[in-house]
Amino acid sequence: METKTVTIKTYEAEIKQRHLPLLQESIDKVNKNLVKYNIPEVKILQKLESSYYDHEKHRDVDTFKLVLSHPTLIHNGREVTYVGTISFDGGIKKIHNVDERFVLGALDVKTLTCDHCHKALPRTKWSFFVEEGKLIHIGSTCSKDYFGVSVERLLDFWTFVSELKDKNDEEGYGYGGRSRPSASFKDLLAAILLTTHDFEGGYVSKANSNESKPSTANLVMGWLFPYFRGMGEIEKQAFLLSWDAGRTKAGQIIDEVKSLLLALPPPQNDFDWNLFEALFHYDGEGVTVLNDFVSFFGPAIYGIYKTWVDAHKPALVDDDKVKNEHFGKEGERLVLTGLRVVFSQFREGDFGVTHIIGFEDSEGRLFKSFYSGSDEYKLDSVYNLKGTVKGHNNYKGRRETVLSRIAYYVEKKGKKS
Repeated sequence: METKTVTIKTYEAEIKQRHLPLLQESIDKVNKNLVKYNIPEVKILQKLESSYYDHEKHRDVDTFKLVLSHPTLIHNGREVTYVGTISFDGGIKKIHNVDERFVLGALDVKTLTCDHCHKALPRTKWSFFVEEGKLIHIGSTCSKDYFGVSVERLLDFWTFVSELKDKNDEEGYGYGGRSRPSASFKDLLAAILLTTHDFEGGYVSKANSNESKPSTANLVMGWLFPYFRGMGEIEKQAFLLSWDAGRTKAGQIIDEVKSLLLALPPPQNDFDWNLFEALFHYDGEGVTVLNDFVSFFGPAIYGIYKTWVDAHKPALVDDDKVKNEHFGKEGERLVLTGLRVVFSQFREGDFGVTHIIGFEDSEGRLFKSFYSGSDEYKLDSVYNLKGTVKGHNNYKGRRETVLSRIAYYVEKKGKKS
């Protein structure tokens, strides 16, 4: 069997340095198998040192970024390129794909036919290759017969490398292993709300995190699985109060979040399919249903956050149709008529509950106020107000005027003569 060595992927996700002996042990094992069939060995071609800060354990974690060689497989004298695998972990379909030309998640594994035995049988794992430009799928029990040599250990090796990578990359889904924790959809939503300050605080990937800017996924997991042993009683009670507030907020928007998720377009790539597997399943009639419990946290956290934020982005501003401008001078007391409430959100803090209200006037100017009084401001209702200009901001391409000390304004009638 003729082979040649090619580099197929740069694994730039952070692999912990303490995992390197495990990786080397796996390389040694797979190479023993490859040598038997005169197949070039897997080698570490490049090893770059890196690190990230683990906010749960409060310490730096030393990591490596690797480039590995991979032998090209041959079938009947033709070169076969490895694409990826679909396997099942605790009933959850996991997709590993190194070739973005193909979307493996779109394949129905229940009806998939093996291109070697030509049978559609239940499999715990499928492997995918390209041969003469065509995607072929081989069941795990048929790979040795198909290639004439045992390549299953080689394929398992690449899945193993992918899983080492995944444990350090929340978009690679984190919290791997067979003993996988889970959380209810409502609890996950509550943790996301608390971590992102009701979706307004932004999303931080692990790659972009640092000591002063923890990753969103890490913080979410901290809310879901708190380490109470290290907390004092006052800190614990504060945590539980905040958690109750987060669950209350989650209950208020959970129906909208679920509606937005169910309205997502069909997956377009394997990243989308991993997100789908994290959040959805098909019922007995093939209808897409949201999971009541989530255990595939990385894509679920990112998917919920991005879906909500994308749905609530303001429309592009046409300056010819609206006055995209600040209004008034700082400290000036204004009378504003015909302000419509376009945003309404309650946030609990150290000094009680604050009502964050966004207004728009008839010409398209935006105003915002942080209100803690007793007057009621309902979404889409129109009010006449008095308010003091506290400052001017820019938010998502719109200029907004921040008001303080707002109050209902009622025009006094002139005295009768």
